[in-house]
Amino acid sequence: MLERDYNSEFRHAGRPLTPAHAPGLRSAAKCLIESVKAELDGALELSPAEAGIQLIGWLPDGLDDNAVSRAAAARGVSVVPLSFYYRAAPRRRGLFLGFGGTPPDQMRANVRRLAEAIHAVQNHPRE
Repeated sequence: MLERDYNSEFRHAGRPLTPAHAPGLRSAAKCLIESVKAELDGALELSPAEAGIQLIGWLPDGLDDNAVSRAAAARGVSVVPLSFYYRAAPRRRGLFLGFGGTPPDQMRANVRRLAEAIHAVQNHPRE
């Protein structure tokens, strides 16, 4: 019996295990990473990931991920605050940033709007 790696199409770092959809996801991840570096350098730290369709963006200390998520939603961008998954107060706050199925132009525009949301919360913490 041959075993198939069903998650291989979600790998975007390292050698792809199958040619399925990996190149598209890899380029989407690369676009997200490059856009975040261009628009949010220093305001959002991306965790490296070898697989998946989302990355974690760590926020600077003291910035409320729920407030950033609400500010992003007000600008048409959906990000999930990591604190949503914590039972206790989070030690560090961040956001899940999905990129699967997002065209590069839309991804860049979404990251620009996310940057606006982060800067708005930094300047007016109650947004």
